Amino acid sequence: MNEFPYEVITYSIQRLSEIIANKSKNIIEDIQKKIHLSYFKTYFDELRAKTIVIENNYIDRDYLEDFAAYYARCFQPYPLRCVRLHFFNISFSQAEYSNFLRKEKRELDNQKIQDSYLGFIIIRPLPGSVIGRTCLRTYPPDGGRRRFPVTRTYHANLFGIKLEIESLAFQEQDQTVAACATSALWSSFQKTGMLFQHAISSPVEITKAANEKFPLASRGLPSHGLTAEQMAAAIRSVGLEPYLIKTIDLNLLRSVIYAYIMGGIPPLLLFDLFKKNGEIFLFLGKHAVTVTGFSMSSSDNADDSPIFNLNIFHIDKIYVHDDQAGPFGRMILDGKKINDEKESMASAWGEEYRAVPEFVLVPLYHKIRIPFELVYQIVESYGSFLKQIQRFFPEDLSGNLEWDIHLENINEYKQDLFNSNLLKGEYLEKILCEPLPRFIWRALLLKDGVRLFDLLFDATDIEQGQFLLKAVEYEKEFGIFLRNIYMNESIKQSMKSAPAWQIMKWYLENQLQ
Repeated sequence: MNEFPYEVITYSIQRLSEIIANKSKNIIEDIQKKIHLSYFKTYFDELRAKTIVIENNYIDRDYLEDFAAYYARCFQPYPLRCVRLHFFNISFSQAEYSNFLRKEKRELDNQKIQDSYLGFIIIRPLPGSVIGRTCLRTYPPDGGRRRFPVTRTYHANLFGIKLEIESLAFQEQDQTVAACATSALWSSFQKTGMLFQHAISSPVEITKAANEKFPLASRGLPSHGLTAEQMAAAIRSVGLEPYLIKTIDLNLLRSVIYAYIMGGIPPLLLFDLFKKNGEIFLFLGKHAVTVTGFSMSSSDNADDSPIFNLNIFHIDKIYVHDDQAGPFGRMILDGKKINDEKESMASAWGEEYRAVPEFVLVPLYHKIRIPFELVYQIVESYGSFLKQIQRFFPEDLSGNLEWDIHLENINEYKQDLFNSNLLKGEYLEKILCEPLPRFIWRALLLKDGVRLFDLLFDATDIEQGQFLLKAVEYEKEFGIFLRNIYMNESIKQSMKSAPAWQIMKWYLENQLQ
């Protein structure tokens, strides 16, 4: 056992690499070669880290599960306990922290410690795969440009001091008991477990569940990777349903990721990884990451002005938990073609690495039955019609139309509606009190950033049903205009076979309130 329960160190990337090597019993040159170290340098510089508190002799539940399943039976005596590193963006010494714990000469206080807390990294006592459960503060929102909808609150107790951090847990792939897909699933389950109330499996439990139905696919432990079918089996093992969408086109990738991540679900992105070698890119293999957020630029990433305009065209980066790089790593959706054919993204590994998306895998609650593509098809049909008749809009309603389509929990939707102050009176009360399904698809139409209406679809309905629930109208004049247009017999006849008809039909059957 270590002599001291804690140490306080001034942060620098050199000191961090020395601490990781020392505490994990690895050679420092090997630690410094890891992509994680260059990633952590950039990350902690942005978060302005200044102090590390080293918590020695820490017992981590996930490592304990892996230890019991594999390492405890090795001839080599691997240690049972880990070390946890806590990061702060203020400076303080070992003596000052000791005084704080003793309640003597207190230069520090609970609020100052909490406000400056950047999160923690667990160091595992293993060769190579040393980065255990990691919960770090996200990048700052930068005026709302960056968004991380899938974080949750984690608690850390540091010798009696309760600390909280909003994050999503990350860990490096332990090549013995896990693969990159296992680490991606583990991070995703960290959120879905809270969202859908299922047990959050450890990496070794995920690996075993993935191999249970495919005993001949590969040896379970040590693990050398998971197929898409094995990942699906692991998702089903926690009571969720796997939903796979092929995403070769980057705009489809943007749409799918945005649609589900805004519903609080961290999607899994699988891609082919390439490395630049002269004028060509060499294939390195397949890789899986957990999508944790996105960045929206003010510019439009679409090639031209689309008939159906979506807010997702502004997404220029996604943030991912990449077990071989770090948490909240940037992937730039620049669309550069590699080897003269494949549209790619910049990987979180570095500039010379490119990712060609293959598919997105979403772990869904079983009652979320209506897929994104079906809602998209209906809204696209309706949006294209509105674009065609936009020249007839009332003058004060003309402008840039933009759609926002995503999954949402009904309680969060009603809370947003109540807090927006855009609706008042009996109409607002009726919507807030109306019984609606727990999960909805929300298609929001904005004109120059101002809400015109929401289309609410029942995400729990059957595909052959009429699953449009209602439109929530913010602009009375626009509602009158639309109803007058839809009463035109020629428009009725031309649109009755279109996917948009169920929306028009709702407008004709429901009077403006």
